[in-house]
Amino acid sequence: MSRSEGWVRKFFVERSDLFLKLMNSKWRLAPEEARLISRLLEIHGVGRGARLLEVGCGSGRIAINLARLGYSVVGIDVSPTYISEAVRRSREEGVQVEFLVGDARRVDEVVGARRFDAVLFYWTSVLGYYDEVTDFEILARCRKVVEDGGKLLILQHANRDHLILAFSVRRVLESRHDLGDYVVVEESRLDLLSSRYVSTWSFYRKEGNALVLIDTLETSQRVYSIHELVSIARRAGWDLEKAYASIATLEEFTKPAYHPALNLVFKTS
Repeated sequence: MSRSEGWVRKFFVERSDLFLKLMNSKWRLAPEEARLISRLLEIHGVGRGARLLEVGCGSGRIAINLARLGYSVVGIDVSPTYISEAVRRSREEGVQVEFLVGDARRVDEVVGARRFDAVLFYWTSVLGYYDEVTDFEILARCRKVVEDGGKLLILQHANRDHLILAFSVRRVLESRHDLGDYVVVEESRLDLLSSRYVSTWSFYRKEGNALVLIDTLETSQRVYSIHELVSIARRAGWDLEKAYASIATLEEFTKPAYHPALNLVFKTS
């Protein structure tokens, strides 16, 4: 097992219960996020009723809300915990979504004969977990399950150029998430030589006025500048259609160092 495979399994499978709490705290934002994604899909010719595949769907907040808007959605994730939670939420909310446990590196095998009008990666999910070769293979396999003329959306994805600017001011970035009886602290660094964004996640339980450490985990993700990700996608069978700085404002991506996220829409080549 490679180092990348090790952290992915540890974080998303063996200790998936820890990050799930933080992931679920974002459900309140999901209806608006889905609305913005739906608007973007429609701008690029993918109307409601289309078949969507979300790769790295987590606990289903985006997939379920897109289904509520009228899309036919399949979500896959490597974490049985997340998929179980997604299934529970979809049933609880009365929304039909098909959720599958599966490794994105074999996405075409996971979905079988199913074919889609668009594939979605959201919130810096999956791409970068391993390396550039693996990301090419993932996107090439995604191309196999999309109809000719279909789309690939990589949205709210970390932008290396912006991270370089952020880390030029501070060597270590820290964020703290207070989730009621639970606190998550992330300390992040950027390795310029490998272009990997390395984070140490500390998970605490509140006991009175004290914080009791539950576990500390590490993640390491290859981050891309726009030209790098576009190049990988092109070799995998995808042509860039549009690059946005924001899916809320639809501002074009014109200032690489100042835009925090990559929002890229591709079409089949």
